[in-house]
Amino acid sequence: MKNFNVDHFVGVFDARMTRIYRLIGVTPDVLGTAGEGRDQVSVGLWHYQGDAAPQVTARAGFTLAQSAEWFERSFGPSVAPDLALSA
Repeated sequence: MKNFNVDHFVGVFDARMTRIYRLIGVTPDVLGTAGEGRDQVSVGLWHYQGDAAPQVTARAGFTLAQSAEWFERSFGPSVAPDLALSA
């Protein structure tokens, strides 16, 4: 998110992911939910939190340096493209 200058994003997730997001420290603001139990689906809004990166990478089993290397190999040096803003 940092390298693409994304401050927020919206995603759809099922009930099982709520616990996983909480464990890795990236809990979204839930915008809406439908269904119950295992059939529950939610829409969430995540905010970029740079201070959460060390916890997220540690929980995922890799370092910030490895993440940066992966990004650079995939997309080139840190780019900050002008992305279209949506309403």
